[in-house]
Amino acid sequence: MKKCAGCQHENQDTNAFCSNCGAPLDNAVEPESPKPAGKSFSKARIIAVVAAIVFLAIVIKAIAVSANPAMRLLKGLDRLGKMDAFTVTSTLSVNYKGDDDDLKLINQAGASLKTAVNLDKMLAEVTGTLSYDKKTVAEITAGLGEKEVYFALPKLYDKTFTYRLDKQVRAYISEIQVLLKYLREADVQYDRGKYAKAIAEVLDDDIKGSPGKVMLTLDGDRLLDIFAEIFEVAADDEVLMKSLRKNAKNAIEKILKDKHEFELLFDEEDLEYVLEYLQDDDDFEIAYMYIVREMKDSFRYLSRSFKYYADDIPELDVTIDFGLLSSNIRGISIAMEIEDSGETVVLSLDSEISRKASIGKINTKNTVDIEDLMDDPAELEDIAETVLKNLAKNIKSNKKLVNAIDDLTGMDVDDLMDLLMDEIF
Repeated sequence: MKKCAGCQHENQDTNAFCSNCGAPLDNAVEPESPKPAGKSFSKARIIAVVAAIVFLAIVIKAIAVSANPAMRLLKGLDRLGKMDAFTVTSTLSVNYKGDDDDLKLINQAGASLKTAVNLDKMLAEVTGTLSYDKKTVAEITAGLGEKEVYFALPKLYDKTFTYRLDKQVRAYISEIQVLLKYLREADVQYDRGKYAKAIAEVLDDDIKGSPGKVMLTLDGDRLLDIFAEIFEVAADDEVLMKSLRKNAKNAIEKILKDKHEFELLFDEEDLEYVLEYLQDDDDFEIAYMYIVREMKDSFRYLSRSFKYYADDIPELDVTIDFGLLSSNIRGISIAMEIEDSGETVVLSLDSEISRKASIGKINTKNTVDIEDLMDDPAELEDIAETVLKNLAKNIKSNKKLVNAIDDLTGMDVDDLMDLLMDEIF
């Protein structure tokens, strides 16, 4: 069909003129023929393809990471050492398997320790908790604040015990704070691959990797061998030697430049002498090699001596949790199994590591000065009585613990508290 350019009338292909208006059809416009619809990908299909590619990349990286567990372990330890704030929460549990009914009672006991440290602010806090049948029995918190050290007994006594630091102690802490900052700024380089290879050779099949974990089986003998091998490698590690020298020089130069920050920790003349020593390549290399070889020989000697006792010391199964792809250590689990005469005790220590430090604040209006307390025996005895009474209440609210104390000692809770009071005073 031919379409007339003037009136848009459609004509037969054989027509020379439009049958409607008579215009010539030389400039006729061919009618548009329908085009077949092109294939299009749905959004769901595109998302699925992208997700598959991402998943494949994750799998490949996970396999690559788990293929060299010793290397991953070293990377994790490197990052762990560079943290300026962290919280480690550790839980200890005991699992006894045997016929002794008294020992079975310890299966319900537990202990935890939470340690928070902020190196930038030089603050620290440790909280220990004792529990039985998953119920808290007693808790103690101790810490280092800006101007004092302190400890508290939550649920046992309603005040915090404090000891105010004098000016000189605070000055020492301030200098240590600056020194730690300089040390964290250091960038020590070493041939990580050689050390990873040494660790892998010592442990052989006792180090394994998975996408999220590194598993180790250790005993004292192999641990000493690892340190000996590390110093063996360090003796030939020129990268490490040069890096240590460079970072030590930089740190001492900073300290000398900011000597007003270090009036207690360092003597200026001693630092200048050490700096001169570091500036001489030959002197530093001689000292470096001497120290490294002495350390290597010491660990070799300890390892040989330890072999006589190795059979009596149980192995440690260590699992280090990294997460799927990360090189940051998120947790460490240690299990030790002790077998004797058909009985088994498994000790488990599970730790979680956070890169933040959550440290509580002291209510300065509700404190007891430790120095004043030491000069007041009567007040000290009153506080001890209050603590033991509250401890007795906590124990009595835990029926399984009450029964366990009775089974193990033949005493009720009040008699036990009286005995403790007599022992203290």
